[in-house]
Amino acid sequence: VKLEAPLVHPCGNERIYEEESCYMEKMYRVLLANGSEEFCGKLGVALKQTNRYSVVGSACDGVRAISLLKELKPDLLVVDLMLPQADGLSVLKAAAGLDPKPKLLVLVEFVTEYVSSMFMTLGVQYIMLKPCSCRGVVERHRSKAQRQHRVHGHLDHS
Repeated sequence: VKLEAPLVHPCGNERIYEEESCYMEKMYRVLLANGSEEFCGKLGVALKQTNRYSVVGSACDGVRAISLLKELKPDLLVVDLMLPQADGLSVLKAAAGLDPKPKLLVLVEFVTEYVSSMFMTLGVQYIMLKPCSCRGVVERHRSKAQRQHRVHGHLDHS
């Protein structure tokens, strides 16, 4: 079975289409929000190589990230806290208002007590300190997802 998944060009309005294979295991739809186009590109490649993630959009600023979040309704949002135009907390607040809510993985350089309490309030599941590798981001979500599958009796051995 083949699906056509719309992809949004990083920091642009163009739409491109790419075929993705449909697997029995869950394919996570991912939105990337990071001020670095280079990091978004590298992370997108790392995610795609696992055959478990489909990057449906990428944003280089918080305003665009909020717009794409509402439009695309991803399963996983990977967001940098430091974004131009609207910060990562604004993006997380927008994500908290979605139904269903995406899993939230936040990239930060440091965490203050205020930010930590906001993360708890907004339901952030994953926090990674920068600098971090693309592989580390992928593994962070995969390990947590595998633990959740074990709890529900659906262990994925991939």
